[in-house]
Amino acid sequence: MAIEAVHQGDSGTKVAALHTGLLYLIRNQKGIIKETRSALESELNPERETNSYGWATTSIVGIFQYQFVNRGDIPKKVKEKYPVPLMRKEEGTGNGDVDGPTAGALNWLVKDTRDALKKKSSKPD
Repeated sequence: MAIEAVHQGDSGTKVAALHTGLLYLIRNQKGIIKETRSALESELNPERETNSYGWATTSIVGIFQYQFVNRGDIPKKVKEKYPVPLMRKEEGTGNGDVDGPTAGALNWLVKDTRDALKKKSSKPD
């Protein structure tokens, strides 16, 4: 199920899809240390249980927004296709809202992570 535009205060299936995508990124994206994975998952769990989009979801979305904008390995064309909003660059976070561009960016990150894991698992030892 793809991530769609959804906003803080919402609940339901769109939020559940967002949580599924965020959890996938938390658990599988390279460059996140074990302790951070654990902390982010613990932060998200109460809202996952109720399919609600509160401050924890907003915070985690903001982290991935900032990452998307600042990662050097994401093609420029992809970044131009999904102009993700940031708050202030020095804060290191996005605005935490899943608008259309953010939904596209998160879906791209999930696909990129999934593709990287497939590539890694298909390499012979």
